[in-house]
Amino acid sequence: MRSLPLLSLCVLITSPLAQAHTGVDAGQHHEAFMLGLLHPLGGIDHISAAIAVGLWGALFCPRAWMAPAVFVFSMALGAVLGFAGWQPQGLEWWIASSVLVLGALLVLGRWASARVALVLLAALAGAHGLAHGGELMGASSAWQTLTGLVLSTALMHALGVIVAQRLLQQRVGLQRMLGIALGLLGATLMVLTSAGAA
Repeated sequence: MRSLPLLSLCVLITSPLAQAHTGVDAGQHHEAFMLGLLHPLGGIDHISAAIAVGLWGALFCPRAWMAPAVFVFSMALGAVLGFAGWQPQGLEWWIASSVLVLGALLVLGRWASARVALVLLAALAGAHGLAHGGELMGASSAWQTLTGLVLSTALMHALGVIVAQRLLQQRVGLQRMLGIALGLLGATLMVLTSAGAA
């Protein structure tokens, strides 16, 4: 039973779900809380980043909740800016890079400054939020959908925290292996995103 959280994590990270932000509704505007709740599960980038935030926060932040709180707040703020129509160029590339960055943070462990890492996480979470906000712009139920998005992301953070606390404490080798796997996934997503934009 102790291996169940790790198995769940591996299944989610290696899931062949569609890439970034097309979501379970094929990129159409969300119109309900449940669609918002399910939407992050349609993008391997969001799943991986959200769980990795929980992993890193539990292992290397002074308090486990700090990294998830920063990510969720910054994502929500980015979504509000996205509602207003702000859509900078290269968002998908930044979203893909978030998986690589989180993998690197897991590999570096305590060598990385927690304060600097939290600022970086805030910026990357903002990119996730901007993308979601752009998709929801003009939707009549945008706020309900955002609530679902935030809750779903927070639950994935919580899964990462649980996995880290039960299976990864004091297991530096396993922490780094997961970090390397996430880094490779992030690099792959970045290449695919760049190729799609070319």
